[in-house]
Amino acid sequence: MVRSDAPVRVLYVDDQPVLGELAATYLERYEADVTLEVVAVGNAREAQDRLGGSHIDCIVSDYEMPETDGLELLEAVRCQYPDIPFILFTGKGSEEVARDAFQVGATDYMQKGPGTDQYTVLAKRIHNAVSQHRAEATSEQYGAAIEALENAVYVLDGEGRLTSVDDVFLEMTGYDREAALGTPISALDADGTLSENFASLVDAEGPDTVQFEADVVSASDEVRRCRCHLTARQFTGESAESVVGVLHELTDLQYYDGLTDLILDTSTTLMSAEADEVDTKLRWTLQSVAEYVGAGRATVFSATEGGDVTSVDVSTGGLDVSVGLEDIEKTHEWCAPGITPADATADGCAGAEWWLDQFRRFENVRVESLSSMPPEADSLRERFERQGVTSLTAVPLVSNWSLCGVVEFASHDGERVWSDREVRLLRTLGDLVAQTLERRRREREMARYKTIIETVPDGVFLLDEQGYLTQVNEAFASSFGFDADDLTGRPFLDLVDEGCVPPDIADEYVEGIKAMLSGDREKNVFEVEVSLSENVETRVYEAHTRLLPYEDSFRGTAGITRDVTDELHHRAQLRRQNERLDEFASVVSHDLRNPLNIAQGFLDVARETGDDSYLDRVEGALDRIDRLVGDVLSLARQGQAVGETSQFDLAQSIFRTWDAVETFDASITLTGDLGFATADETRFSQAVENLFRNAVEHGGHDVAIDVGPLTDGPGFYIADDGPGIPPDRRDAVFEHGYTTSRGGTGFGLSIVRTIVEAHNWSVGVTESADGGARFEITYQPAETDAPPVEAESVK
Repeated sequence: MVRSDAPVRVLYVDDQPVLGELAATYLERYEADVTLEVVAVGNAREAQDRLGGSHIDCIVSDYEMPETDGLELLEAVRCQYPDIPFILFTGKGSEEVARDAFQVGATDYMQKGPGTDQYTVLAKRIHNAVSQHRAEATSEQYGAAIEALENAVYVLDGEGRLTSVDDVFLEMTGYDREAALGTPISALDADGTLSENFASLVDAEGPDTVQFEADVVSASDEVRRCRCHLTARQFTGESAESVVGVLHELTDLQYYDGLTDLILDTSTTLMSAEADEVDTKLRWTLQSVAEYVGAGRATVFSATEGGDVTSVDVSTGGLDVSVGLEDIEKTHEWCAPGITPADATADGCAGAEWWLDQFRRFENVRVESLSSMPPEADSLRERFERQGVTSLTAVPLVSNWSLCGVVEFASHDGERVWSDREVRLLRTLGDLVAQTLERRRREREMARYKTIIETVPDGVFLLDEQGYLTQVNEAFASSFGFDADDLTGRPFLDLVDEGCVPPDIADEYVEGIKAMLSGDREKNVFEVEVSLSENVETRVYEAHTRLLPYEDSFRGTAGITRDVTDELHHRAQLRRQNERLDEFASVVSHDLRNPLNIAQGFLDVARETGDDSYLDRVEGALDRIDRLVGDVLSLARQGQAVGETSQFDLAQSIFRTWDAVETFDASITLTGDLGFATADETRFSQAVENLFRNAVEHGGHDVAIDVGPLTDGPGFYIADDGPGIPPDRRDAVFEHGYTTSRGGTGFGLSIVRTIVEAHNWSVGVTESADGGARFEITYQPAETDAPPVEAESVK
């Protein structure tokens, strides 16, 4: 038997030696109750050689490797080592790879990620896998001993030498433990029968189990006739096969032999039951044992889902009675024909406190006659009388020093005696039932948490089958303006009634459940708009839901919600940017090609003629190219997301921009108060600068510019007294590459529109009071008490 705190030897398989060395370094530094010892190899062949030559507790393998990949290695390992923990640790995994890995027999699956924190997670998974494996090995050896119950139990190695004996064996044979260990089975064999059956069992063609009668010689040469039971066992974690032996003196009653064998059979049945088989096999167990002991009814009362009935402080002998009868209920039962079933719960029956109080102390209840029940149990006795019960025995179900239920056998054929040995055997059965139910509870709990963990760590919620929120985290609750405690236990439809989510979300949720129950999809993904109030921006959440593990009926869903509002805005912005790039890409290719052709043509003429005057034409074409490239780069930059915004005085910002622009003899006049705005001021200044350049370019060096507030809403205008823009061309002027100036690039006003729209503002053009162009920009004003800038004129 391997100690639980023994070092864990890990075989790490990766075709990249550096990664193997890095993993070994971090895994061996993992601080836990056990030490990880890592052996790194570079391929599947080396891994199989290591497995054959040394003890390995866990295998961690990459997926993509030359010659033999991780799944093929897993298949090969499972042929020789069906139980050794195997973790697939891959950098290029997928749901399909994970599914295939678990189908072949992987213990766990984990994708590689950036950084070294992943090795801490991997170390924890190795630790959990090996701990569970060792616990199962210990349980298996314990189970082999349990099969003997009150008989003498011993273990033989492959050579027939005693490697383990129990106290009953020592008492029966007269050996002390030190003298017994290492003794050959032949020393106990009076007539050769023991040795003969052992030889047939270890033979490759022999049976797995043999039962026979033989004369056994004690240390004092006393011969006892015994029924013998030998079973070949391959204990998990041990390479050599062992033989578990049982000696049963034939002086005992055959009744107990039969009950012992029956419980042996039921223990095998229960220990091998899958989670979805437990109910069926447990009912079969109750029927088989009840019929054998002559009981008309066998019932299991279990702790309610989510907790134990009570826990005992074993150090002080204290008793916790804070949880009462209402916390246990009938979960499994077998009744003979015509027998009245037990009540679903003992809640409301005061006399049952006497019944429960003994189980809280981990004591058995034995009632050979209802008249022997104490006065405080009168109401319970009356209940038994109504059900036709005449005697009963019940044993507690105990797991991890906690009471998790009761198994009760009731007789309806008159008073009867329940012997000490009979009750002890039923108590052994109770232990097996408790272990089985606890194992299923843990499996259900692990499946429940695994469902949650597999989802992204944003808002997390659990909905039961009736649509109540049974568990939420703070991220989920805060997205609706609640605390987690306030939202837990409420119907999800309350969020619809309060206007937080639209009504049609309930239909979407139900349709998703139907699709998952029918197998059409594994999870349901949909978007939810959450509105907390008119003054708060509506947020969009992407919801992922999965079914909670269930057996016979739907049990609810687990889900996560992720705020995708900003992501959707970003996608829309990228889509607009791509549209803009598509629009001006063709313009750029055409406009650049023309000056390039001009420059190339006049350069060739200059070379052929030697006339340097043609180079002036080349220089002009290159200047044109330079302006085009500059404007294209500017436009590309303006298509990026808005940077950090701040509140600023519009008039002051406009005057600073005017001072930075070459305006020749042009003049600017500010009329009225522009107020304040919140924006990326650097990009705002770029837009205003382009409007000033446009006015000077089309209105002449002495153009007069007027700036003032709009009268019909928040915003301002920039007007000039130039030639203006015809009505049929006012939409086109904002398009990439559109220009009416011979030297213009056609990107100035396009950049203005890009910057304005990036702020969720708008821009338009109309005719000014002087017949020129008037550009109007509307925006959301900023609230401030700062004094306005006085109207002035600048030249």
